[in-house]
Formats: sequence, structure tokens, C-alpha cells
Amino acid sequence: MAYRRVNPALCKETLTFHDLLEVALPGDYELINNLIDGFHREQAVEKDLIDFCLSLPNRLLAEGRTVYPLIDCTKIGPFSEDMATGQHLLTELSQAELPFVVASLRRQANRLIHGADDREWEALAALRVDRLNESSAQALLESLARRYGIELNQTTRDLIVQQLNASPLFITEFMRAARATQTSLTTYLACQRLYVDELLGGSIKRHFDRILQTIAPAAQTNRTLLRVLYESAMSDSGKASLWTWKKRLGLTAPEFELVIDALHIYELVNSASAFIEVNAQSYVWMDYLRAHYRVEVETEPRAKVVATTLWRRSNGRPKP
Repeated sequence: MAYRRVNPALCKETLTFHDLLEVALPGDYELINNLIDGFHREQAVEKDLIDFCLSLPNRLLAEGRTVYPLIDCTKIGPFSEDMATGQHLLTELSQAELPFVVASLRRQANRLIHGADDREWEALAALRVDRLNESSAQALLESLARRYGIELNQTTRDLIVQQLNASPLFITEFMRAARATQTSLTTYLACQRLYVDELLGGSIKRHFDRILQTIAPAAQTNRTLLRVLYESAMSDSGKASLWTWKKRLGLTAPEFELVIDALHIYELVNSASAFIEVNAQSYVWMDYLRAHYRVEVETEPRAKVVATTLWRRSNGRPKP
């Protein structure tokens, strides 16, 4: 509807079925009405409803409507059952023989695509989105600073880009936090204070908390996992054997495989051969791991962890 009316704002509206019919162009009204009737008709059986929804591109194509589906799978969970619906959708799209784009975590992509169907997928083109280079990350940061009305200088810009690993996600969340707290980012100390706040209680904390909670929802397992991750990262080699991890976590073989697979997909660790190596290349992840190990495993007072983390960040360049 947004495309047909050349009104992008409709994409962000919360519309009922009645609302959709109201905004439908006369030439689209019958088609949309039939799709809504079909949706109501299939609601009684969950599988039939899912099949109906996933077949919508085919139905539109049959009506002579050219569609170009853009599917965002970046937020689905790391486990096989989480990918089932995405795989089903990709199968439907491949049968329609129409172009489409699907986005996913890079370590999930092969499983998502090749697990969707036994057919060959040679025709698919994969575009790997690498880490932003320094100049692109700086441009993003400056653009956000202008948009949010945040003061910034070249020195603090370079610091933020380096400390956040040139990550578009962390840069955007960091600048949103600066806007929310009305923080001017013109001094080294101001940047580090905001960073530590985000690390211990803001968007950075919520990001990694959510991932670890998804991987290990049980409180004791979550805490043990945090300990094993930290101790492996702090070892001389930065890695430990799979056997050691399994013994420490005390999980069954299937449960352990799911945990390791999920950590690998989220790129918190690299799992290869008989060893697990914590991803020390991400400064943000390592800072989170250090800080939350002290708070949640060593049970140090949060105020002390904030103070020492701020001191450490303010007395040297970011180090993994």
C-alpha cells in the first residue's frame, strides 16, 4: 500500500485490515480484500495459516503483481528451530522463481539458505557485509552527530570509532545515548563516561545480556557460562578445549552443542576443531565480559566496577 500510494510513512503505521482496505487504491481493493478473506479462512489451523502467509508472494505474482521481497532474518534466534520459518519462506520464494533478498547473520546464512530446500542454490549471489573501514565509520559518526545535534571533534570521533570497532550498531546506539543524556562528546573523559554507562547499564549491556540470555536462559548456567568465557579469554592462549568447556558447564551433549553453536553464530567465540577461542578482536565484547564477570560472578560492588573500568578506559587506548 505504501509503495502504490508513494507514501513511505504507511510502512510505519499500525493498520488494521479495515484500514488496509481504506487505503487500498481502487485497482487493488478486490485483491487485498480476497487476501484478507483468505487469512481469516485459514486461521483455524496454524499450519494452514503459516502456509497461506508464506505463499503471499506467489499469490501476488499470480495476480500479475511484480513483487521484490526483502526478508530480514537478522533477528531470528541461533537455533535450528528458530530458522524453520525462514527456511520455509525461502523455499516458497524459490518456487515462485522471482528475485528476493534475505539478510541474516553471516554465520547463519549458509544454514538458512541451504537448509531451506534440497535444490541447488548456485544462482543465489551472496554479499558479505564486512566491518566498516575507518573513514566510513567516521562519516557515519559525523552524520549521526549532525542529525542528533551532538558536539564532536576529530579526536573524540577517532576515539569512538576505534573503541566501538567501527560497528554501525554500537556507533548508532552510542550516539542515541548521547542524545538521550544530552552529552557533549568533545572530551575524552565525556566519551569514556558515556561508554562505561552504556557498558554497565545501557544499550551495550542489553545487547550482550539478550544474547547470553537466549543462549543460556537458566540463571546458574548463564553465570557459569560467563565464568568459562571470561577465564578462557584471560588465559594465555585465549582459548580452551571443548572437553574442558563441557565439563565446566555440566550440560548434556545436545545442550552443549547448541550453546557452542549459538556462541559461534553470534561471533562471541570461534569454534574450530577441538578448541573454543573467545573473540578478543571485539573491544566492546571484551569490555562487557570483564565488567560483568566482576559484577555477576565475583559480586563486586557495581560502583567499584564502574570506577575501575572508567579509570582503565581513561588510561590507555582500547585493548582486546
